[in-house]
Amino acid sequence: MGVLVLVIGDVHGKFDEYYNLVKNERSSFQIGDFGFGNTWLSLHYLNLDAKLHKVGQGNHDPHDMLNEDAKNWTGRYGPVSVDGHNIFWIGGALSIDLIFRVTKWITENKNTRTKTWWANEQLSFQEMRDCEKKWKNKKPAVVFTHTCPSFIIKDYFNGNKGSNIMDAYGWGFDYNDMTSQFLDHLWSIHKPDLWIFGHFHKSWNQTIQGTEFRCLAELESFIL
Repeated sequence: MGVLVLVIGDVHGKFDEYYNLVKNERSSFQIGDFGFGNTWLSLHYLNLDAKLHKVGQGNHDPHDMLNEDAKNWTGRYGPVSVDGHNIFWIGGALSIDLIFRVTKWITENKNTRTKTWWANEQLSFQEMRDCEKKWKNKKPAVVFTHTCPSFIIKDYFNGNKGSNIMDAYGWGFDYNDMTSQFLDHLWSIHKPDLWIFGHFHKSWNQTIQGTEFRCLAELESFIL
């Protein structure tokens, strides 16, 4: 096992705050919703070691910018090694503020500089099939995702069991998206020891059937 890795929740463009967290750390892993184009450009020119500092994509990220040129990017899914730690990563989620982001873009004449939503914010069906094969092969002990399995949203975040950011956008108790349903499926196949996610802007953890689930709030950090 490698040295300590700092795991960081959603950043949402707060680049200075992110940098203050990582600047004295040997290695880090940010779990999506890093920010839009300017935030990723700032990361690119910062020259953080791409092998030691990884950044994932959530839903509020510029998906059309994220490719092999984005050197700190984790990729959309699959095994990621950070300083001796073997992590299985799955990015993406449904934007709960989708209607506002699409409307803003359309009313501004689809100017690419104002685009804040991308149709591929969630894995495609083919990507999910490939991800499932990798999951079955690796049987990972440590999993980082941007969102979480749908049963956690329903049983622990919704209803009377805890307030959540989805309430502000009118999503009800039966909130469910393609990604969270897919993560349900993966957990039914194999249950890792540790599963860390963000997306919901709340700090929460609970061990369920042998898996320690941990949700990181915005800019919250956790030492792996």
